[in-house]
Amino acid sequence: MYFYNKLHKDDCKSLSNEEMSALVSKIQAARHASTKLENGEISLDEYEQIEKESAEARERLIKSHFFFVIKIARKFRYDGSCSLEDIIQERLIGLMNAVERFDSKYGKFTTYAGYYINQKISLALQSNRLISF
Repeated sequence: MYFYNKLHKDDCKSLSNEEMSALVSKIQAARHASTKLENGEISLDEYEQIEKESAEARERLIKSHFFFVIKIARKFRYDGSCSLEDIIQERLIGLMNAVERFDSKYGKFTTYAGYYINQKISLALQSNRLISF
């Protein structure tokens, strides 16, 4: 729960639609930045700046949806197969996958992320990768 302990209350506040759009735009720009660098459309400094902004946007998006992950994870808490921390960890990985793949044309982020979050935990439970100590 290292990630949880490092969170500050202000990191987890919800995002407005404008903030969400700006963060998604930065992440999408990074997806195309390497191609632009190879084609000579941007300099190495511009590429590094885009990557830095994208990393900050990813972190902000993940932190702002952390409690969404916990809310979804709580329904598995009492089944006894693994600890809540293990489930939250798997769901955070699902959230990170959603952040990487999200495009604003898909609609609302929480709906899109919910699919990846649930998929990740389902796969982990099926493969018995979650081990409780």
